[in-house]
Amino acid sequence: MVGALANYETQAAAWELFKTNFQALLAKAGPGLGTGFPGLARFFCDEKLRDDSQQFFAAQNLAGSERPLQNAKDQVNACIGLRSLQQSKLSEYLKKSSATDGAIVSH
Repeated sequence: MVGALANYETQAAAWELFKTNFQALLAKAGPGLGTGFPGLARFFCDEKLRDDSQQFFAAQNLAGSERPLQNAKDQVNACIGLRSLQQSKLSEYLKKSSATDGAIVSH
């Protein structure tokens, strides 16, 4: 589950699966390990999944989950900020790189 949540390509589907099966996962994990579940929200890097995970875990009222949930939110916000800062630079680099890939270099 962690691998699927950490993978950008699969995390939305994995998140829905996690929410659907949360009570069964919590029952198997037990209350001690279950309080660590909010930390899974740290893998996201967009506002929609951040907000959904924050609301979902807040509604679960897991004892001791406030700090891990806030830490996850802070990590997601940092990721969103970095992506926002770097996206245009990466796009520019990739455009330049693809333009020069097809060029023949003569000496």
